[in-house]
Amino acid sequence: MDWMVQEQERGVTIQSAATTCFWPKDGKSYRVQIIDTPGHVDFTAEVERSLRVLDGAVAVFDAVAGVQPQSETVWRQARNFNVPRIAFINKYDRVGADFFHAIDTMKERLNANAVAIQVPMGAEDNFWGVIDLVTMTAWDFKPDDKGMTYPEAMDEIPAEFADVAAEKRAELLDAAASYDDDLMMMVLEDEEIPVDMLKAAIRKGTLANELNPVLVAPPTRTRASRSCSTLSSTTCLPRSTSPLSRASTPRPARPRPARLPPMSPSLLWPSRSLPTRSSVSSPSSACTPVASTLVPTWSTPPTATASASAASSR
Repeated sequence: MDWMVQEQERGVTIQSAATTCFWPKDGKSYRVQIIDTPGHVDFTAEVERSLRVLDGAVAVFDAVAGVQPQSETVWRQARNFNVPRIAFINKYDRVGADFFHAIDTMKERLNANAVAIQVPMGAEDNFWGVIDLVTMTAWDFKPDDKGMTYPEAMDEIPAEFADVAAEKRAELLDAAASYDDDLMMMVLEDEEIPVDMLKAAIRKGTLANELNPVLVAPPTRTRASRSCSTLSSTTCLPRSTSPLSRASTPRPARPRPARLPPMSPSLLWPSRSLPTRSSVSSPSSACTPVASTLVPTWSTPPTATASASAASSR
């Protein structure tokens, strides 16, 4: 969405850009307006202008650095505008990437209730899949002949990731149970949790600005984010109950103020000559030339007046 030449050369977003996509779900078509905002500190005003109209935000954090200073600024702006937020850990294929360290920085620096809803399988150059903690499904990245990777569901979670997946699943259930009493009872009684009930609890906590789900994917494998559809469907829907978001609702046209036609300076100031010292000897004489300059004779143009005075002098 970076269409400016400067953005493409520097690899950063300078001006906010919007695009429209349609999302069919449960027999309805949802219209989603996606706005890409800058992240640099010099364009904070552009971010704040976009936050005024958003129904939800996806905060992107670096997998190595975690929360950076400008991320704190944007996060506080979204909090001031009461915008629900989910987090996306990006660039997980870089050296030194740590998914859970990035979540810890969100808790420490942003005071966010960040909860992982995915667990990455592998790291850095060996990042090869994710585990969806809502459905407890492992997704493997399968490359095609064009170099793109697509997630493919695995039969079961690999044994080396089973323990960490069970631990993070328990943390997710504890966080989501705070927003659904029935879910809390099922968690306490160690019953099987329906997926739809867990999704509804995550959605409720997210829209209340009390829960921040966290997802992960590398930038070079953007198609892997398809495995996040089961999670993003619970949090990225508009806060309104209608299929179309409030951002797509047409706004009434604002009346434009009437503008006067431009006026020639020669009509306002027919003469630039200033009064002499003798003509301003008294307050009454000082006001006379100024008044005559500011209020010209509109019935007779200045050019006609000048030609008439020249003829009389002849």
